[in-house]
Amino acid sequence: MIRAFLCVTEIVLFLIFTLPLLLVLWIWKQFAPEAAAELGQRFVGWILTVITGTAMGRERLTVLGLEEVPRGEGVLFVSNHRSFFDIITSYPVIPLQTGFVAKESLRRIPILRRWMQLLNCQFLKRDDIRQGMEVIKRAAKQVEAGGSVWICPEGTRNKSEDSTELLPFHEASFKVAVKSGCKIVPVAFYGTDRLWEAQFPRVKPYPVTILFGKPFTVGGLNPDWKRKPGAYASAQILRMLQEEAARRGEGNRKEENQAWAD
Repeated sequence: MIRAFLCVTEIVLFLIFTLPLLLVLWIWKQFAPEAAAELGQRFVGWILTVITGTAMGRERLTVLGLEEVPRGEGVLFVSNHRSFFDIITSYPVIPLQTGFVAKESLRRIPILRRWMQLLNCQFLKRDDIRQGMEVIKRAAKQVEAGGSVWICPEGTRNKSEDSTELLPFHEASFKVAVKSGCKIVPVAFYGTDRLWEAQFPRVKPYPVTILFGKPFTVGGLNPDWKRKPGAYASAQILRMLQEEAARRGEGNRKEENQAWAD
């Protein structure tokens, strides 16, 4: 419980004490939106690094394949979604200014909403198809302008006890890449759910791995995959998860998760 309390306290204190900075960045964004977003991401990355350290203790955060991420252009990151710690652990290491497509409920937190809007995040109503298409259009324009976007095509957190299991990917998420022609970078999270969700409300240290896969474009896929880029991305992420499970020598995930939680 102590780690959970510290993590929550750190983010609350950050939101409160950086209000003047947030105001300055918003004013700056009216004149230099890209520079303001990039600087804002550095500050947010800093506090998320602090929170990651608090949660993980002496356990190791491993980032693999970061060199695969294209530089100097907007890309679409797509990942599995295991935990609230997916964003917390990954945002500090992303080498590009990136906005997440987040659930609408986060818009209700005033200061957090302003930070997310500063960083070019989009808020998605899962049950509103029309609003969802508007989000896709805005995200595509963002990528065309050189920014990057991160989407979790599963649409919600995967609560399976098997860390290599994926929910079906929503193909509509990939319209951002279809419309913009940008590269897609598949990303796999392994272990983030064991920091928080697996023993909520506690935070218990556990090694986390973030794997960045080889980028691809929808246009570069063969005809079969071109019609379902979500299925192709899902296959790449599944492969990375299985390889990570093999590296750790983990077998029956359900039994191991229960034993670890106990």
